[in-house]
Amino acid sequence: MRRRRSRRKQALFIGLLFSFGIFATLLAGCTDQRTTVTVMDKVSKNYRVATNIYQRPDQITFLCNTDFYTPEEKQDAVVEEWEQMTGIKLIVEQYHAENEEDSVRLAMERDPAPDVVYMNAELYRKYAVARKLLDISDLYEESALSDAITASGNDRIIEQYRVNQRLYGIPVTRERTMVTYIRTAWLKELGLSLPQTKEEYEAMLEAFAKKENRTAASDQNHSDVSLPEADGIPDQEHAAAQKDAALTGSGMPEMEHPNLLPEKPNTVSGFKPDTDESREMDFLNGETGTILDYAGERAAYLTAGLRARGDEEGVSVLPYIEGTDTVRAYDPYVIAIPVNAKHPEDVYHYFVETMFDRGQVQTLFMHGASNVHWSIQSEKLFGVEYLPGDFHMEENPNSPRTVFRENLFDANSSIVRNQEDPAVTAVTEAEKQSEEAVAAFMKSIRMDH
Repeated sequence: MRRRRSRRKQALFIGLLFSFGIFATLLAGCTDQRTTVTVMDKVSKNYRVATNIYQRPDQITFLCNTDFYTPEEKQDAVVEEWEQMTGIKLIVEQYHAENEEDSVRLAMERDPAPDVVYMNAELYRKYAVARKLLDISDLYEESALSDAITASGNDRIIEQYRVNQRLYGIPVTRERTMVTYIRTAWLKELGLSLPQTKEEYEAMLEAFAKKENRTAASDQNHSDVSLPEADGIPDQEHAAAQKDAALTGSGMPEMEHPNLLPEKPNTVSGFKPDTDESREMDFLNGETGTILDYAGERAAYLTAGLRARGDEEGVSVLPYIEGTDTVRAYDPYVIAIPVNAKHPEDVYHYFVETMFDRGQVQTLFMHGASNVHWSIQSEKLFGVEYLPGDFHMEENPNSPRTVFRENLFDANSSIVRNQEDPAVTAVTEAEKQSEEAVAAFMKSIRMDH
């Protein structure tokens, strides 16, 4: 009996030593190079414990387009905040939309390739079929990100991005949708109501076209590009052209050689006049009464810009009208990891998972850096008094009288709902209207199929 007890004590002692050894190893790993998923709880409390061991990269290279803040838009503040949160150096490489295919191809051919690539759905599927992207199927299933996406009701979106039943990237939004925003003041000035039918919509376009022509004729410094009335185009012909253009943004037909046109003021350096930023300036400066722009927080962005120009009415959102393309949907962009990145599996954990942590990092990717791009501090901005705790975007110094737009995606469209989103209580009526228009559009698509 004594010997048995002795053996039990010995076994217990050895077990304790073994357990302590494992604990010490993990503890050392947390303070050294290797770590478990739970270390990221310093950033987010939403990760479940995993058995996988990951190595924290010294730096991560992120290839993206200008959906992510540009250097002119205080990108350095986002990078600095990211590095403070994660302890990882972030290198951002950006391409412009018109050069996307070539930019991504050249990056994918590098050895090593960028650690993370933000690309459109078509390119994603192309590189997934070619097996040039990391198969993250198992990593995804074992991570808390899959739980978060399912909880958000968006696992159906994930299924659409499987290639040969395998997953090679994460779509960053549910749908990438645009709605038609209208200057409410123009509706009131012209005695119009918000259109509900195709006929009312076309009548509004005609009335807006005439107003645009009158404005252009009375302002010789109006634009770098001559408007139709100055060229002798009758109002009716201009209105017809506007319908055919289907609200490309400025309400005008696309130019045959848009890249040859001079840049307009107040646009981010390097952008051409046919970009979203330029069209937004046309809308904000009163050159057009309609714009096709992203649903969600872009409504607050446009409203703030109008208020800064003395237009207190803000924007209204055209409801989805059957038979028109007043609402448009595009495949979401994807975050993917090239197979020839330096540490692909580690990057999945430290970038992709963390990007959707439903906390501070996700806020950074949605709204940018706190007290730089957005704030909840009290201040008066463009005539609006914000009390302590009121979420608002800050003025963009690169584009005077305009607030910063959202960063890579916004709270409304994200594939994962952000539980700590500071903007959750600041949803405007126009944002709600944009979501309703998108919902009606998506319902019509499902009924068609």
